[in-house]
Amino acid sequence: MKIKQKLLFLLLGVLLPMLAQAQELTVKSMEMAPMDISASQYSRNDKNGNACALVKVQLAAAGAEFAGNVLGDCAYKTGEYWVYMSQGSYQLKIRHPNFVPLTVNFRDYGIRSVESKATYVLTLLMPQTGQAVDDGMRYLVMTVEPKTATVMVDDELRTLANGQLKLSLQKGSHSYSVMAEGYEPQRGMVTLNEGTERLNITLKSVMAELLVQCATAGAEVYLDGESKGKAPWRGSLPAGRNYEVELRLVGYHNNKQNITLQKSEQRTLNVPALQALTGNLNVDYDPLDAEVWLDGKKLGLSPETFRDILIGRHEVELRMSGYQSKKETIEIKDGQTALLTGNLVRSSSGQVASAANRSTVSSGSATTGTDNGHEWVDLGLSVCWATMNVGASSPGDYGDYYAWGETSTKSVYSMNKYWNAADYKWTKYCSDYRYGTVDNRKELDSDDDVAHVKWGGNWRMPTIEELRELKEKCKWKWSKIDEGYKVTGPNGNSIFLPAAGHLGSSLDEAGSYARYWSRTLSEIFQGNACNLRFRSKGVETGSSKRDFGFSVRPVRVSE
Repeated sequence: MKIKQKLLFLLLGVLLPMLAQAQELTVKSMEMAPMDISASQYSRNDKNGNACALVKVQLAAAGAEFAGNVLGDCAYKTGEYWVYMSQGSYQLKIRHPNFVPLTVNFRDYGIRSVESKATYVLTLLMPQTGQAVDDGMRYLVMTVEPKTATVMVDDELRTLANGQLKLSLQKGSHSYSVMAEGYEPQRGMVTLNEGTERLNITLKSVMAELLVQCATAGAEVYLDGESKGKAPWRGSLPAGRNYEVELRLVGYHNNKQNITLQKSEQRTLNVPALQALTGNLNVDYDPLDAEVWLDGKKLGLSPETFRDILIGRHEVELRMSGYQSKKETIEIKDGQTALLTGNLVRSSSGQVASAANRSTVSSGSATTGTDNGHEWVDLGLSVCWATMNVGASSPGDYGDYYAWGETSTKSVYSMNKYWNAADYKWTKYCSDYRYGTVDNRKELDSDDDVAHVKWGGNWRMPTIEELRELKEKCKWKWSKIDEGYKVTGPNGNSIFLPAAGHLGSSLDEAGSYARYWSRTLSEIFQGNACNLRFRSKGVETGSSKRDFGFSVRPVRVSE
């Protein structure tokens, strides 16, 4: 009996100190960390192949064990444990030799269950013992420039937040490396002793400087196929690699070169004048010696072949004393000869209009007029229509091309000014949050309406309903000679719409096809706007991407 009593006292002498030390852990917080992408960046799948959630357990005491839908080993990362749990879990059991076992129910903290690829932070508090306890952890705070640098600490990738990094690490020495493209890398060791260690690192730039100049004004600089703007262009570039530099300008051959930039090199690339794309013009008009004028400049006398004319559309005028002047629109193509033949008509009293003008002047002078210097015609519709396109000098002239919602011309139409290429969103004229900033604008503001901006007065671009009215209530007659449609309204007055083609990277389908913008956004596709389009075989309305360069025929609304 005495022996049993001694054994019992001995056992109590061992257990009582242990029970006294086994104190309780408490939960400070349990919350989702939406900005922490660790669960996706360092993913782990459950037995069904589904991505797990990651619970970061903040506990500065090694030796903890975890249970409850836990997948794989739980790594201890200097002050926290990384515990992977299957989707739908809501309870975690924690065991540690120095503490009473703890079961955490996530629902007590507003989390019904953990989600796949989401990161959570569970912060535990250790009991106060009345005695200072050093857990051996110290903070390292790094401030890095440039802010986009890649940082490794102890051979593990770390994430910068606005150029700063805060890490809780064990006392002692730790390795680090900081790298960024275009900069000299920096590597070293840092020792954590007492208190927070602060480390400021500024990498030395080895970027090259490139200046691109071109003897042809207006040439656009492309670097590896990406537009950088008009020459001269200057930029900083990572060294030690090959670049393709290309100069482009509509109407000229592209100039393409390859260069390699060295560290800290300052290079100037002088590109000679671009070679123009040219063709010839053969003019054979009667009577002999008629004057030939090209875009307002006298070339010579007919008959003659005029050479080295820039490609594109040009206005040719034939003049001779005693004859009516004749204007023609011709297109010069690279390496080809355009032929222009015909006869001038002798002048007679009152005959002053050119052929192009005669085909578009409407009957009934009481229903025509001018607004701010631009002529309009009443076709018997809800609005009056302009006699020519924005940017045109005559009814048969194509005029200028504009992207929808833009008021300036461009050499290449591949991007709209309201498209944010950085996040693939629209910044204006959008009614769906998935595609951009919602403003529910369905028609162009006056500041974005090129007809109003260029012509002022009571001019604006037509709505899609006004274009449909023009299509459905008027008679359309195709002219092979003028390459476009004569549009006659219900009251007998008419206008002429040339087949001006459209612009993307170059002018396309001029003379056979046309698209005219409305001021109305497409109701179906956020990236499209409504327009009227036609060929010789028919007319229709539809929508197209806002990026393209189309013609604009203004309408006038009554005051």
